[in-house]
Amino acid sequence: MKFKIFLLSLILTAAMYFAANYLFVDYIRDHLKESAKNTVSQTVSLYKHINKADAIESIQAAENLAEKTELLNAFNVEAWGKAVAENPGDISKLSDKAKAVVKKVEENVQVELNVINKMYDKNDAIFVVDKLGNVVSKNLDGILRGKNLSNKLLISSALKGTSNRDIIQMLGKTYRVTAAPMKKNGKIVGAYCSADVVNSETAKEAMASLTEEASLNKSNRVFFGFFTKELLLGSTMPTEIHENFKKYIASEPTIIEQVDNETGKVHQIEIYLSGEKFYGSLTRHPSLSENNDMFYITLTSIDKILEPVVSKHGTLILLAVLSILAGLIAAIIMDEQFNKPINKFMENMLEIINGNTRYRFDNDATGLENNLNQNANMMISTILGEKIPEKTKEIKE
Repeated sequence: MKFKIFLLSLILTAAMYFAANYLFVDYIRDHLKESAKNTVSQTVSLYKHINKADAIESIQAAENLAEKTELLNAFNVEAWGKAVAENPGDISKLSDKAKAVVKKVEENVQVELNVINKMYDKNDAIFVVDKLGNVVSKNLDGILRGKNLSNKLLISSALKGTSNRDIIQMLGKTYRVTAAPMKKNGKIVGAYCSADVVNSETAKEAMASLTEEASLNKSNRVFFGFFTKELLLGSTMPTEIHENFKKYIASEPTIIEQVDNETGKVHQIEIYLSGEKFYGSLTRHPSLSENNDMFYITLTSIDKILEPVVSKHGTLILLAVLSILAGLIAAIIMDEQFNKPINKFMENMLEIINGNTRYRFDNDATGLENNLNQNANMMISTILGEKIPEKTKEIKE
């Protein structure tokens, strides 16, 4: 009997556990996983629109600064043109006289660029190129002195009259560069360029815009990052995850190959970083050149998202174990309450069955055992024609 009671309790508990797990836990887990995938996919797609709007704003600002009178006056186009005419392809090989002229123009332009950098354009680098693509001057330092950027599609387009923004590799770094044509008397004399290096600060700015547009919050725990085929340029990931993703890029070139094979397509990945499982979406960064070697990714930790579900699942398992224990205890108690008195009564009946007609049951027992004993004693007395004790009659009445 005890086993049957416990088995029934076990079956009911198991049925409730599996029903709750299927109807609630599994459903919520699957829903959260699908939601996480949709979040990173939508976020990576949303960045394209944010980047496009930001590029338009950046281009408008560059065009306004390219028309700034002080900057155009500082750029002595006639003097510069005559000086560089000695060696248009490499102004570092000019004569001393030409170099002096170039230096004078460069200094004048740099003064204006420093003012612009302080007052209007806060990007990491702003510089001016002449109509041949030679760098005239850069703000704060002369790190681009003597460089010719006419081979860059963005610069060549600006010198033809089209403002735009593009990803450019310069000085060993990756920049987002905006270029706008500079004109004097209706003629293009050069281009104004504004550049910001792509790093973790750039990623944080992008993530801030995404958070605002997509109404993300801390519970979404979405990370954003820029990377090339060999290098993680910057991200909003915690340091440990950032470093592990950097190693992942170096060890798993297949993710880049997939994006390379299908330009413009968003790819979904599942990866483990620092012991956590992540869902990610990545694609090539928009640019003028189809061969641009910069990509961006959004990641979210599915393990962190599922933590509440895992916690509830653990609670559900604990409740199931406690229910099983409760069923076992209940079976033992019920056995003590009902089966033990009956078993003892059956054992005593063997005395009568074996011919011991003088045997009497214990009248001082309690509960169910007492009732069985009293009734058995009365039955034996009646069968044997004995006088029923008064006490027994009173109990019967």
